[in-house]
Amino acid sequence: MNKIFRIIGILSLICFSFFITSKTSMLAKEMDEIMIKIKNEKYRYEYKSIDATINGNQIIPGKCGMKVNIDKTYNEMKKIGMYDYHLYQYDYYLPKVNIYNNRDKYIISGNKYKSNIYIFIELTELNKKHIYESNFTNYNFIVNSLFYINNLDLVEYIYQNNNSILIKDTSYKRYKYILKKYKSLSNKNIYCYSSKDTFLSLCTSNGSLTIKKIEQITSNYLYNIKRILNNGVFINIELSNNYLVYKNEIEKYIEKKGLYISNIENNLVGCEELYK
Repeated sequence: MNKIFRIIGILSLICFSFFITSKTSMLAKEMDEIMIKIKNEKYRYEYKSIDATINGNQIIPGKCGMKVNIDKTYNEMKKIGMYDYHLYQYDYYLPKVNIYNNRDKYIISGNKYKSNIYIFIELTELNKKHIYESNFTNYNFIVNSLFYINNLDLVEYIYQNNNSILIKDTSYKRYKYILKKYKSLSNKNIYCYSSKDTFLSLCTSNGSLTIKKIEQITSNYLYNIKRILNNGVFINIELSNNYLVYKNEIEKYIEKKGLYISNIENNLVGCEELYK
């Protein structure tokens, strides 16, 4: 019996030692000058989320919130033994009202709080050759379901160049076939591009996001883009030889204005990695 009590006593002492060591370590961490400064300064690098704007069956994405992850930040700064605001580590969170819990709405714009614009191009059998001839990165390509199914090599090539693909108004049967067979292709999502409420319902029921039909620019490309250029704007470009002549000039102008051509896979809200 005494032996049992001795074992219990030793185990209790070990547990108590671990507890004291842990508490001491935590106290030392909290009293560390680096930790104190992190907590005092973190508010400078955080921002709150902003809810999406809803108007009837249309929605404009809001903005993700960003909070400092104190423990990860401390560990990074401790590695170099000094405070450095460049090493702040963050956690992101969606606003309460967002495009992911309102999939039954048409998305009519990108995030107005980010310096991104979105160029959409409709692909057909007649103009698809231009994709291989020119460098398209971070664009958004609109295709019908048959084009998607019959051009899987091109679809894969588009995905590999960090672009997004949207399926436009199509039959229930073909859209469900694409979702079932190809949704996992390149680990990308399937998006919709629609002007019909019936197709919106189909997309919603299958968990897809839907972009509303956008007015297309078919001429005077640079002039018309300059006229409407703004944060989050959706621009639909007709892919033609004429556009390709001005493509580099247009991209340079957009960059000069401090804006970035983006694909909807990564930049509609700003923390899409949460929903991969």
